[in-house]
Amino acid sequence: MKKLYFLAGLPRSGSTVLAALLNQHPELHTTATSGLLGILTAMLRAWEECEPARIGTDRIPQEKGDAIKALCEVKCRDTDKNIILNKERGWVKAQNMHTMEMALGYPPKIIATVRNVEDCVASMVRIAKPNELSSFLRESPYVKHIQESYVDLLKAHHWKREYIYYVDYDELNNNPEETLRGIEKFLELSPHTYDTDNIDATGLHEKDEEVWGIKGLHDVRKQLKQAIVPSAQDVLQHLYRDFVQPRFWQGETSSRLPIHKLDMMLAAGLLGNLDEAAKLGDELGREEPRNDRAAFNRGWYELRRGKLLDGHRLLIRGRNEDVFGNPNPSSPVPLWDGKSKGTVLLNLEGGLGDQIHGAGMVRYIVNKGCEVIVACSPELASLFRDIPGVSAVVVTEAAGGVVHDFWVPAMSAVIPLELQYADVDGSSYISKPLTPLNKKLRIGLRWQGNPKFEHEQHRLFPSSKLFDAVKDIEADFISLQRDEGSQHKPEWVKKVPLQHWGDTRHAIATCDLVITSCTSVAHLSGAMGVDTWILVPILPYYLWAKPGNKSEWYDSVTLFRQTTYGDWDEPFERVKENLGDTHGYKNRILDSSCRRPSERSLGHHAA
Repeated sequence: MKKLYFLAGLPRSGSTVLAALLNQHPELHTTATSGLLGILTAMLRAWEECEPARIGTDRIPQEKGDAIKALCEVKCRDTDKNIILNKERGWVKAQNMHTMEMALGYPPKIIATVRNVEDCVASMVRIAKPNELSSFLRESPYVKHIQESYVDLLKAHHWKREYIYYVDYDELNNNPEETLRGIEKFLELSPHTYDTDNIDATGLHEKDEEVWGIKGLHDVRKQLKQAIVPSAQDVLQHLYRDFVQPRFWQGETSSRLPIHKLDMMLAAGLLGNLDEAAKLGDELGREEPRNDRAAFNRGWYELRRGKLLDGHRLLIRGRNEDVFGNPNPSSPVPLWDGKSKGTVLLNLEGGLGDQIHGAGMVRYIVNKGCEVIVACSPELASLFRDIPGVSAVVVTEAAGGVVHDFWVPAMSAVIPLELQYADVDGSSYISKPLTPLNKKLRIGLRWQGNPKFEHEQHRLFPSSKLFDAVKDIEADFISLQRDEGSQHKPEWVKKVPLQHWGDTRHAIATCDLVITSCTSVAHLSGAMGVDTWILVPILPYYLWAKPGNKSEWYDSVTLFRQTTYGDWDEPFERVKENLGDTHGYKNRILDSSCRRPSERSLGHHAA
């Protein structure tokens, strides 16, 4: 069985000469840029357009994984060697690593060649010989390519550094034997003696000359030795300092890269390195207090620290970057200050789940002595008309024409209300329609949200894990899944009509328990006071940022948190344990004289 590993790294850092040397090993074949990654990306993109499944997540179905393996096998046919090292700079991107790990079934080991960025740029300048240095360095797409490759590798370093073995350009030239022994150990190869005086790069030539218009980019010397060339400082002259970047692979910090530090913060957070991300956020706050995107991301970590009001004051900075809330509903009146009396237009923002959650702000505004008009998406209007204190519900697009004294965006209403977590009321605020009593435990299941959501790949879990966790429980199961993902439903999960949100509300009301991913259904179920278990990723949505298994926003919600990025086994094991424990979920039969579902409580085990 052939093994596929990867060669990536920075441009002008010796990847071609390293590939030529490694090709001397009897167990290893190294390719030039084969196009494998480009073909794979195009295939998965086309697949997603034809089938609503996600790229690079735990949801890759078996057939998709088989297709990826088959494509890899086709690209490995040219050699009888058992280990193939595929050369492509894009392999270090987190999503690509994650996809290959799941498809191939083993860690995507990556050899990454590195070099001082200023030396990479200087090497390229010496080959290109530009007529005008300054304009070339500022405008050349190849210079941008070097910088982008550095950022990609930096992100990968903070994501899964254990997958990466760094090969320093200078170390390769000065200590080739030691460097190659390290690679052999990393790839589990037997020792081999390499001929560093007769390097043959046949078959490894790239098409970069055509792409970049620079001849000789991949010419390789026959002998491995350090060339005597002008220093990077001499070559780059007065622009030298513009290209000096920390050697993170040697433990240097990135304090000189505030914008890259934001990239690092985002990557660290998305992959569950929350303490590291928080530290980077604090540094960014001191270094770039006016950076709105950084402030917005820092807001999440303030929520995690239990600072609700401080967190929201930072989150609203995301409005300036169009990453938080919706635009002003064209209201001609001032924003509500939290103190003035009158009619307040509560503009429900964001996705459908955000709007359902935002409707919970009505009670706080009413308690301030105000009347409330709710503006929302048309499909949700019926859910909010019966909320106590709501005088009218209007479509967001028409809200500006309704008479009101003030308006307030729901996702930021915490600020004028000056709410802290201790002030939050988690009781239900959307009523449940009366439904017949259940003679048997009834559980609603939802396993997928909006596939167009920016971070859907992180919150999405394999539907099979949900079904495996609950299948042995004596209960009636219904599907709360609409459209995308509904085809994954097993036969024992009953399909119920879900044509509109009134149907979904009724279906939830019939349930004793709802188990769901972080979707709009989770918010509706929590807002109705139905016992709700939510599977949340290691970096959860901002409403679940505060640690713990309970939510201040909904008393009936229990959170089952992912503790390791990409690993959903552990939280689903806890779901299974909770269903079968002494709280009475297993084989529970509801007596016909039992209280109505709205009055029952299943209780919650620590998640």
